[in-house]
Amino acid sequence: MKKRLNLFTVFRDVWRVAPVKFFWEYFFTAVDGIALALTAVALEKLFAAVLLFAEGKIFVWDVLRAVLVLLLLYLASEAGSGIASYLGETYSGLTVQKMRKRIHEKQGRFHTIDFEEPEFLNEMQRACAGAWQQRAFANIIMDILTLYLPYFLIYGVYLYRRKPVLALAIPLIFLPKLLAQVIKSRMYLDLEEKTAPLARKEEAYASYAAERDYVKETRLLNTVDIFIERWRGVRSRHDQLILKVQKRAYFAEIAALLLHLAGYAGVIGILLVSVFKGDIAVSAFAAVFASLSALIEQMDELIGERFGELAENYAGIKNYRAFMERETAPQEGGELEEYREINLKKVCFSYPGGEDVLKDIDLTINERTRLAVVGENGSGKTTLARLILGLYIPTEGEVCYNGISTARLCYGKLQKQASAVFQNFRKYKMTLCENIDIAADEPAAQMGVEEALNQAGITLSKEVFPEHLNTMLAKEFGGVDLSGGQWQRIAIARGIYKKSGLIVLDEPTAAIDPMQEYELYQTFLNVAKEKIAVIVTHRLGLAKACDKIIVMQEGRILDAGCHEELLARCEYYKRLWDVQAAGYVTAYN
Repeated sequence: MKKRLNLFTVFRDVWRVAPVKFFWEYFFTAVDGIALALTAVALEKLFAAVLLFAEGKIFVWDVLRAVLVLLLLYLASEAGSGIASYLGETYSGLTVQKMRKRIHEKQGRFHTIDFEEPEFLNEMQRACAGAWQQRAFANIIMDILTLYLPYFLIYGVYLYRRKPVLALAIPLIFLPKLLAQVIKSRMYLDLEEKTAPLARKEEAYASYAAERDYVKETRLLNTVDIFIERWRGVRSRHDQLILKVQKRAYFAEIAALLLHLAGYAGVIGILLVSVFKGDIAVSAFAAVFASLSALIEQMDELIGERFGELAENYAGIKNYRAFMERETAPQEGGELEEYREINLKKVCFSYPGGEDVLKDIDLTINERTRLAVVGENGSGKTTLARLILGLYIPTEGEVCYNGISTARLCYGKLQKQASAVFQNFRKYKMTLCENIDIAADEPAAQMGVEEALNQAGITLSKEVFPEHLNTMLAKEFGGVDLSGGQWQRIAIARGIYKKSGLIVLDEPTAAIDPMQEYELYQTFLNVAKEKIAVIVTHRLGLAKACDKIIVMQEGRILDAGCHEELLARCEYYKRLWDVQAAGYVTAYN
């Protein structure tokens, strides 16, 4: 059962951004609405004064006084509208910033594994689209309360006093349009649900075809046209869904417009009959007739535009609120100050909708242990590393740090004292110093950054880094391009730089030649000698230097021990070693 949207929560979130500005924005909006409604009364007074002046019953000053009142009301309306618009624009910017900050903070509190689930990604896509719509939604409701409602109430009372049937007939003109907007609201809500996954695919295919990170490879492989064609296919399905909804909405609006025109003609007829019968004065007829276009314009704007926007925003906000109310990882619990021991007890793990990737894992890692995790691709090495880091939570069993289960620790702070360098590390388009500095809890000391770079094998030469640590690592931002190997060393320097008691290297050295890789791992192992260090690798020659090796096969730990022990008793490990041995002799001896 879907939860109803809590309007109070929406208003509270928007109002809290800047309460004083919020008040003044809608104070001046109310001034606009009230002044606009009173112009009908002022018009009648002016027309009556003109008629009396023509009959010689009043002086020209009386007419000018009526003109002045009308001008003051126009001025009040324009001033109120202008000030409210200015305040609204600045308020919208502040609100969007706050909503984006909230959604990013929320994203940071989910389990890492949630980002592997397609439906979660769809929800997040819809939520991001709906985040900014909270302000638009609240603004429309407040405009209804402070602009349109005062206007229609005052104008309705004015009409009722002139001819009660007019006050009752005019709302009937707009009921068909209102009904059409309700129907459109349901259509767009359903459309939002169906198009979110298509929008993500469009974005992915577009990036594959044109973004800098992909363009060299896609052109070399001659796959640009393939991705463009796929983008067109998804876009076509997206457009078909939109077109289908737009057609249905169009027919609903046509039917509403025909009924609206019929009602408008009826109101004009009532006015004419009333004048002919003498039920209303000519001045009242002229004022109502002159202001009727403004009334129609306001009603069309409210129902044809604002209610339509309200319907679309409502759909987006429901998605945003549902995402913000979604259960996150536990944020309560203790923090981990150090890593003395890590225990995995009967751990099983599966990705959403899949079978177990890890099965019955029992593993103990003591402090100052340098552990290698080896095995063929798909054996579960990377998944195990992420469980050790606390990025993933077991589907069965438990992971304990210093005897404390992850269930009793704050998930959001589990990795505070941990560091890692993965295969698919990120290339941050920032300066060299910032690329390292982001790993620290406090601003970096320059010497500390240089030391980390040096340990990772980065030489700060003027040719490569013309502005030393302040060199921008992004060609599109006026900086420099780096090779894949240089980026890998920067990623490793970032991992080394962070103060941590646990560090994991998950095969991040693919772009480095074997000799340099071996030297880099030796440096890393020396740096990590006071920590728990986990190296995930398929190169067994590197594993030899570790204190302990665990051998993974089909999601299980097949065996564990030092290199010599495993060669002696583990046939699978020996077979892997023999296959790679010739390469090690060449590279490392």
